Formats: sequence, C-alpha cells, structure tokens
Amino acid sequence: MAQRNKRHQPIAGLTSLVGREAALDELRRLLDRDGVRLVTLHGDGGVGKTRLASELCRTIAGPDGPCPGAGYDAAVFVTLRGLVDADDTASEERPDDDQLRLEQSICQEVAAALELDLHRASNQSVDEFLQVVADHLNDAGPGRFLLVLDDCELLRNEVAEIVEFLLEQVHTLQVVTTSRKSLPVHGEHLVQVRPLQIPAQGATRAAAADTDAVRLFCDRAAAAGSPVGDWSDWPSVVRLVRMSDGVPLVLELLAARLRGGMRSPTAVLHALQDDGTLALSYTDGRRALPRQIPPHHAMLAATVGVSWNDCNPPQQQLWRRLSIFSGGFTLDAACSVCAEDPDDPRSRNEVAEVLEELALGSIVTPVDDGRYTLRHSWIREYGERRLADSDDEPVLRERHCAWIAKLVQNAAEHWFGPGELGCLEQIHQLMPNIGEAVRWCCDTGQIQRGYHLLNSAASVRAHYFYASENRIAGLYNHILVADTAAPTLDRIIALSQLGFTSVVTGDKDSALAHLHNIDELTPLVAGAADSPEVALFRGTYVVLADLDPAGLDMLTRAADEFHRAGKEGARAMAFLLRALGAGLLPGLDDLAQAYVTEAIEHAQAHKSPWAQMWTQWLLALPGLPSPADILAGLLEQVLGVGDAWLSAWCVYLQGIVKARLGDYVTAATLIAAAFSVQQRHGVTFSGLVLLKERQDEAIDNIKANIGATAFDRLYKEGRRLSTSDIYKLAMGPDGSTEVLTPQHLRMISLVAANKTNREIATELNTTETAVSQALTRARKKIGLPGRGRNDRPGLAKWFTANYPDGVPGHTQPYRG
Repeated sequence: MAQRNKRHQPIAGLTSLVGREAALDELRRLLDRDGVRLVTLHGDGGVGKTRLASELCRTIAGPDGPCPGAGYDAAVFVTLRGLVDADDTASEERPDDDQLRLEQSICQEVAAALELDLHRASNQSVDEFLQVVADHLNDAGPGRFLLVLDDCELLRNEVAEIVEFLLEQVHTLQVVTTSRKSLPVHGEHLVQVRPLQIPAQGATRAAAADTDAVRLFCDRAAAAGSPVGDWSDWPSVVRLVRMSDGVPLVLELLAARLRGGMRSPTAVLHALQDDGTLALSYTDGRRALPRQIPPHHAMLAATVGVSWNDCNPPQQQLWRRLSIFSGGFTLDAACSVCAEDPDDPRSRNEVAEVLEELALGSIVTPVDDGRYTLRHSWIREYGERRLADSDDEPVLRERHCAWIAKLVQNAAEHWFGPGELGCLEQIHQLMPNIGEAVRWCCDTGQIQRGYHLLNSAASVRAHYFYASENRIAGLYNHILVADTAAPTLDRIIALSQLGFTSVVTGDKDSALAHLHNIDELTPLVAGAADSPEVALFRGTYVVLADLDPAGLDMLTRAADEFHRAGKEGARAMAFLLRALGAGLLPGLDDLAQAYVTEAIEHAQAHKSPWAQMWTQWLLALPGLPSPADILAGLLEQVLGVGDAWLSAWCVYLQGIVKARLGDYVTAATLIAAAFSVQQRHGVTFSGLVLLKERQDEAIDNIKANIGATAFDRLYKEGRRLSTSDIYKLAMGPDGSTEVLTPQHLRMISLVAANKTNREIATELNTTETAVSQALTRARKKIGLPGRGRNDRPGLAKWFTANYPDGVPGHTQPYRG
C-alpha cells in the first residue's frame, strides 16, 4: 500500500549522487550476468551501501513505474532497520524462538513492501508464509524482479534463510542486500563498497577537485550555503577530506559544518584538531572507543562527536531528545515530547526552529510525508547515549509514553466514525513508538499502564487492517511475561484481545487456551465476570468455534455493555460477529436478517467507512435476501481502501453466492481462487467451521449440477489465477472492473485542480493510501498510456479533455 510502504521507499534522491556513478554501472552489469541471483554490498558503516542500493532500486523502479530499458518488471526496497537493537545478540547466537520471530518480522516487512496484506495465522510456518510471497512474485509476470534488503548485518542468519527460499522458488528474482558482513548463502556475490577516492597529501586545488571525495564535499558544502568559489583555504579542504578517509557520511557531516558560509574549512579543521580527532581519540563521554575499532568507524564516530560539539546547547538537547523516537517523527511529536514546556507556544516554536537547524546540519533529514528522521543510525545511537547520561531520560521517557498514550486513547475513543480510516493509519504509524512505550512501562514496573495503552491500541483494530497481528501479539506476550503481580482486569482484557485474534485467524487451540486462562483468573478479579471484552471473546468463540447459538446471547450482552460504557466501536464489533454467527448457523434466517439490519444501521448512523463495508458484506450471507451483485460492488470499495483481509472474505463468499444463484462455472472457479487468496494474504478460514460448512454445501451443489470432473477442472483453473484476475472474476464478467466510479471521477477532478493526495484524502474523508490506489486503478481503467502508478499530469489532461465543465452533478460511471 502506498502509505503503508513509505518506510520501504528508496531514498528519493534529495541530494545528488556523487562519486558512485561507476559503482552503480558496475553493479548493473553484474546483475545482468547469467547466474547472478544474490549480490551483497558490504562495507563499513557510513560508506554509502544504503545509498548505492537505494539508487539502484530507484533507477530501476522509477517514480512512474519500471524505467524503460532497465530490464526489470519491478523493484522494491525493504529496510530492516529497527527490527533488532544495535546491541542485540548476534544472529549466530540467538535462541531458535527469537530467530523464528525475527524471520516472521522480516517476512512481514517484505510483504508490506510488495503491497501484500499478509495476515499470518499463528499456526502458519515461516515457509508457508514465504510461499505466499513467492507465489505473488511468480504471478507478477515472467520478467525480472529485484528485491533490495537493506541493513542485514544484525539479521544475517534470518535473512539467509529467507533469501535462499525465495531464490529457489522464484527463478526470475534477484536479491541485493547491504550488510557489514557477508551472508551465509551459497552463490552470494560480494561487492565491497569502498570509500571515495581522496586527494593525495598536499594536492593542488586542480588535482584535489578531480577526486570523488572532494567532489562530494564541495557538492554538500554548496548545498549548505558555502559555495566552493568563496574558499581560499584549499589546503585545509584537502586535509579535511583526507581525514574523512572518503567515507560519505563523514564528508556530509563535515560539509554541514560550513553552513551559510559562517565557518571556513580551516575553522572546521581547527575544531577537529582541538578535539584530538586527528589521533582518533574520540570518546562518547563515558568510555573511549576500543582500539580494535575499524578506522572508518573511528573517524565516523569522531565526526559525529565533532558534529555534537559543533551544536549549541539547544541543538544538543533536541538531538538527544529526538533519539527517543523509534522510526520517524512529526513536528507535532517533536514539540509534544521534546519542548521544555509542550503547552507553551513559544517553547514549541523553539523546537521547530532548532529542528530546522538540525536539518541544515545534516543531523535530521525531512522525508516526503511530512515526517523527520535522524540522519543515520550512528546519529541516533549517539543521541541515545547522551540521553542515557543526562537527567532528561526518565522525564523524556515518561513524556514520550504519555504522548503516545494520549494519541492512542484519542484514536480509541473516536475511531468509530467518519475518521475511521485515518485512525487506523495513525495507530499503524505509531506502532514502533507504542512498542517503545509498552517496553518502558514493563521496565519501570508500570504494567497496568502498559496494558491500558496496548488494549486501547488493539481496540482500534488497525492490526487487522494492516496485517500486523503478529506484532501486537508479540507486545502482548512481552507484557504478560513481565506481569508477575496479582491478576487484574486489564490483564484479562489483554487475554481476551489475544483470544479474539486467535478465533478470527482460525487458531482454535490457542483461543481455547486463552479462554481457560481467563476462566482461572476471573474469580480473582472484581468486575471480570461482567467484562464486555470477555463476553465478546467468549461469544465469538462459542458461536464460531463451538457452533453453539448460545454465543449469540453473549454477543448481545457484550453489545449492551459496550453501549453503556460509550464504546460504540466495540459495540459494532459485537453486532458484526453476532450477525455473522446467526447468518451461518442453520435455521436462523429471520434472526440473522434482524441482526444484519441492526449492524448496518448502526455503522451507517456513525458514518464509519470500514465498518460499513463489513456490514455490507453480511448481506451476502446464506439465507439473506440480497442483490446478486452486492459483493461485486463491495469488493471494488474494499480494494479502494487497501484491505486485503475483507477482500479475501468477499471472494470466499462470492463463490458460495454464485453457486446459490446457479452460476456453477464461476462458483467452482471462485471457490478455488478463494483458497489461493487466503494463502496469498495469510487470511485463514480453516478454524471457522460454519463458513467451511457453507462452502462444502456449495461444492456439493456445484458437483450435483455440472459433475465432479468438471468441478475438478474448474478448481484447478481457479487455483492458477493471479490475484488481479481473481478480483476481476469476483467483480463480474461484464467488465465491471473497467467502470470509473463517481468517486474515482471526483478524485481525478481534484488532481486536475492541483490537489495533493493528502489534500484529496482530507476533502473526501479517506486516507492517502486509498487515494493513491484509487488513482492507480482509475488510470488503468481509462487506458492512459505509460506505466506510471500515479500519472497525475496524464490524469489531469484526460479530465480536462473529457469534462471541460467539471464534474456533472449526477455523474454516470465512465466506461473506457
């Protein structure tokens, strides 16, 4: 998904590529050789491995689709930074359980970069999960596909397992990794990324200017407002560049010290000499770097230290405080956590001003979604060490936790409504910081606070929309292990959340274990017996796992209790599960119709878009009088917001509906296709016995009408369909997938009005992800030339030519 994958977008070339042109060409030629499937770019930190790999991926993928002549159908960039801490156990020494967990996390990152929503069931092995990824790549077409995995050094064994599997299963796949060490994979081609060429000692200006390191230094200095033409001290420039050893990050940090022409190269050189950097005697304030540290690392560490010393006290303070964020951060986040007084506008303005200064100094980098990030892991780690040595850390950790808790609580209270999609996106973006806050709560003994934070985040259901159940389950398991005190209601609610996830992902055994745990704790905790969260979990389990209608009354009680507590979103979940159970249990058609109607009216009354989609899906349940094309139209909406979970459910139920309507050929194909979609997206219905029974009934009906042989043939054809072909079939053979909807037309009109995706999302009350994907489909439907995913000029030109007077008041779907 577009918004979901911003973490995995290659560097957008905010600065020019200097000194790596030949290396980039050499890398391309290596990948064009027969038999080269895996290339590892290795070298020291800061030497430019990530930038080279990112530039390779960017020039292949291009801003508007694969570049002509690149020889690839697609390329994706996956960063593994942040999956493990820099001081974590070496890959070779990890326990098997930790290695398995990290392999799962890497799979999720790869799936996200490929725009796959993979909901991994708890009983699904890593190999099964990877097979879904492999099938997706094989379905993508016969052309070459490039996968770039960045920052692999702390995950060498885990990455090796995954890469070996994918290369074996996908013969058109090539993989490029970046790592300080090679991977333990047969057939790996190592490419050492070396420092840039530096000038000889005492080199003249003309001779020095021809070296790549000097060219990069001059380019970055000019960008910092200190053009080369203003310099008269070239001997100092030569010495500075030679000190860098040609490491690009060091050169960029040194060039940033010249910003605005306020300091000369000689002044920067003197600062380095005064700090003893020429002797590489850098100390981080607590301990000297060990003697065995590689020279490049020592120089990099020293330069980071000089950058720190070159900052004034407010800049130093903000640098160390910003290191508290896991991943990127917004300006509002920086102000809310790092300002001296977050409630004082002047204090917040000071943070904004200093943040801009850090950006000019190459400490902070702005990214294209309005967020910021610290320039390099070395810079964040340095800031973290400084934070740990200060009196700030406890206060900042507490403030960070409170800020996260406030945002999560606000989303939990307001997600059920017109802003639902935005709340889902917000919680997903906050998950790395939510994890930091939960771990802080565990480390400081604030277990109940951690439970409340995690339970509030889970109540928004973003982990279902974004296929991150594994991540939130990991946080729940972490806090449950840390909780050694007497049981509380928050602990029981946490177990209910885990158990509910187990039910809906088809893991009955785990769900039952959580239910037994809750039953043991309930007598010990006041109010636990009346908890609506427990009733929701128990009712869902009784109906969908035990096939017992008694669970419907439990869900009704849960809905009533949620209503009394003012939790209308949770009430909607109870309505949804109750209607689903009644619609699947035999002999309850009238009750099911009443429950479905109540669920639909409730979601519509609150104008909650994703909830309305789920309740519309209920109309296609067996026994309900619904329009024959209800799922076709719904699937178009579901794909528009990027929900692969509900789309899989739509395909599954559409096969049953087609059989009921007598379209046995389509039904047989869709039933097989639904199985493929489940595998590809990790959505499993195996534990939902009622749904499986309805599908079995449909299969018996199909075989009775067309014969077992014909069914088997159609089933095999359905299993071979690509995901896009499956969706087209599910939405109807009448070309309904080529319909340009009024919503699409409205979005295109806003593109023609020069609105950004963010502005369009705000105006139409949706997300940037939904807008980006809708525009992609719209471009394909109207047959625009080119391969760009968001050809905005082309869309604007098409709209102006076809609708010179703007969008009609009652637009009919456009058919290309």
